[in-house]
Amino acid sequence: MSYNAFSKIDMANSIKQYYNVFDQINSKVFDNSKQIYSSSDLSKMPKGYISSGVEYGKMDPPSNATLSGLIDRSNELVTNIFSSNDEFNQADDISDKLSMLGIGFFANKLDFSTSSMNNKTGKDAIWSFNPDMSVYKNNEGYTKEGVFMSFLKSVSQQILVLYGGDTKLTKEAGADVALSVYMTINDPNRNKNIPLDKTLIENIANLPNEIKNRAKSSIYNPLLESFFFKQETGMTVASQAQREEFQAKLQQAKDNGWKLNNEQITNFSDNLASGLTKLLSPTKV
Repeated sequence: MSYNAFSKIDMANSIKQYYNVFDQINSKVFDNSKQIYSSSDLSKMPKGYISSGVEYGKMDPPSNATLSGLIDRSNELVTNIFSSNDEFNQADDISDKLSMLGIGFFANKLDFSTSSMNNKTGKDAIWSFNPDMSVYKNNEGYTKEGVFMSFLKSVSQQILVLYGGDTKLTKEAGADVALSVYMTINDPNRNKNIPLDKTLIENIANLPNEIKNRAKSSIYNPLLESFFFKQETGMTVASQAQREEFQAKLQQAKDNGWKLNNEQITNFSDNLASGLTKLLSPTKV
């Protein structure tokens, strides 16, 4: 891409949207009047969350290319907060398993530790959000602004210029993104993916059946085969060579009669649905 993506950026509006999410999280632990955080206070902050209301590929109106494709988080609502690392790790594991069934369950990791209040070094400093954190510390602890910066560092992979305010894409960028959004909307596979949004969370009773139906569908069979075969063999799949070796052994096993059985699929879907329900109920905001 040889052109500038934005003709104008309303950074204040984007920061406001991110702060709205941070404020929802922070207010579940401390009063909004709190301005200084001790090390003990930071340890009480949540370790992760999930939310609903994020709009991807925002177009307003649809014909306006200069607004197309931008993410809108102005209506983002934090629905569940994970108070411990164990809860977040459970959510992260469930997220990986649901993704194999085309169900989006996005567990956002948070890190408000004292180490997160330090500047990153090495490659992390180059490829991620890395503000000067020293200005947020005093003899009493860390300022609220610093804790917010720590929040932004936690979600640095998601930090983007957002839809809203006076932000505008250039005509060239808008046209490219509009085409991408159009193709995504008209992708025949798009409706196979169900995000775990507010509606689905509020109707969580319907999710176990959805999980079971998808687990039995041939569409998701290849991912489930890889998952179970990896468990059975204990193979590590981290490099391209390891992936090729894994696929070769999986194909050989299938040629020799290996396949998933109904009991495996039933147990997998039952445990996944049960684990999700047990996780969401006590962590609901």
